Amino acid sequence: MASRVFEAGTIVSRVLALIRTGVLTEQPLWLAVAEVFPPPQPTQFNRTALPGKVPQLVYQEDQLREDFSKTKTVMPKDVWSLFGKSSGSTVQERYVEQQALWMKQGKSKEDADACTLTALKNQSVNIKTTKVGLVK
Repeated sequence: MASRVFEAGTIVSRVLALIRTGVLTEQPLWLAVAEVFPPPQPTQFNRTALPGKVPQLVYQEDQLREDFSKTKTVMPKDVWSLFGKSSGSTVQERYVEQQALWMKQGKSKEDADACTLTALKNQSVNIKTTKVGLVK
């Protein structure tokens, strides 16, 4: 069951109530600052949204992941490699990290893609390109 207490009040008043009742034994570090500089508008669940359109967040990594999933297929060396221990990061994650590094160094998207594929093939990763070119 939900409590009405959490529908009203600010985070500062809630934390102060938790300290007063003994649930929290130490004050959070941010509490003194929040008491001196409270938020300009208290948080309420029933307040209306601020006017204006919320911008859509698009990250470069998301675009690179989309390009990878649409144009590349990772081919395992053999059936047993599917059951092997994970190295901690997927091929897609390594691809995105490598390509982002190349692009930060000033290479175009196509050149960074070629360099990344070469680097991953040197690491014995078998990647098959399923479509010609990159998705824009």
